[in-house]
Formats: sequence, structure tokens, C-alpha cells
Amino acid sequence: DDLMNNGLFMAPLTHVMVQFPSVWWDDSLPAWLATNTGGEASAGNFTPWHNFNHESKIPGSETLLSFLGDPQAAEYGELNEDELKAVLMERIRAQHPDKTIPDASAVWLKNWVNDPLFYGAYVNYAPGVSWKGTWKKPLRASLANSKTKTTIVQFAGEAVCDCMDGYTHGAMFSGVQAAATYLYQAGKGPDPSDRKSTRLNSS
Repeated sequence: DDLMNNGLFMAPLTHVMVQFPSVWWDDSLPAWLATNTGGEASAGNFTPWHNFNHESKIPGSETLLSFLGDPQAAEYGELNEDELKAVLMERIRAQHPDKTIPDASAVWLKNWVNDPLFYGAYVNYAPGVSWKGTWKKPLRASLANSKTKTTIVQFAGEAVCDCMDGYTHGAMFSGVQAAATYLYQAGKGPDPSDRKSTRLNSS
């Protein structure tokens, strides 16, 4: 609740994969945007498409990947597989009215929104919150032993990485920095502030 009051919350971003019995699209395209009927950008309904069957990805997969943000991620996350397949086929056929498109053989959606371990895919900010607001310092502040003043817990994660928050890379890099900081404070490693590879967050 304290984080939410500071304008920080979990936001959804959902992967949606659709597999077909055969390739009906232009397989030379690695990706495309569908902003016509059926893929209205303003509605956020299956606008970006990535061709997993492309020679640079997974040839033979006959699979397309799309993404959904909020509120569509939560809305479609409530659908069962048959319901999701019906929506996808309606959208895809509306986007490509000149093509004969077979029914999808399989569909899959990563339901981050309703996963009790996540309730979202990444940290986001309410309007007006500073990208490098003061809430980050207490959020990533380490816990110390009050008697010895030594650090006992270092915090890491994409939410506390200034340069890549919202991304898996931010979680990894902040973890590297937290580990390097702990090792330095424990006398088992170099000062990470002198090493560009571990100096990832602004102080």
C-alpha cells in the first residue's frame, strides 16, 4: 500500500501465442503492426505481431506472437482457451479480410495479472511520478544489524534499477550491483562504485 501511495504499481503485459496448422501470412516478415479493423491501436487489441516461423526465429513453428497491455491483459486473461481462440480468430480475420485463414490449432496467454506470485508483469508509475523519484532510495535501502551496523540484506529487482526498470535486464543488473555491494561491505570484493560494470543505479 505504501508503494501504491507513492505512485508505484504492478502493470500487466501479456504474451499471446497462436499456432496454426499452416502458414497463411507473408513468412518473409519478421514482424508487423495491424492498425486496421480488428487491430485498432487505440483499443490495444492484438496490434503488434511477431512471426516465430521466420527463418531468424523458429522455422516450422507456424506460430505468431502478440502482446496485450492494460486493461486488455486482464480482460483476456479471464477467458478459457476456446474463448480466447474465438476472439483471436475474429481479430485476425478482420485484420486480413483478403486471406483464407485456417482455425488456430493452439493458443496460449501468459496470465501475469491473475498470477498470485506476480499480479502484473512489471513495475509502472502513476501519472506525475518522477522517473527517479525519492521513493526509490528507501525501497532499495539495505537492512543493517543495528548493533554492528553491518549490512545483512541487500535489495534488488527491476523496480529499484533506475536505468532499466520494468525489464528483466534491470532485475539482473540490480542483482549484480547488490551482490557486488554486499561483497565489498563484507570485505570480500572490490568497491563497486569504481567498477562501471556494477555501477548501474544512480545514487
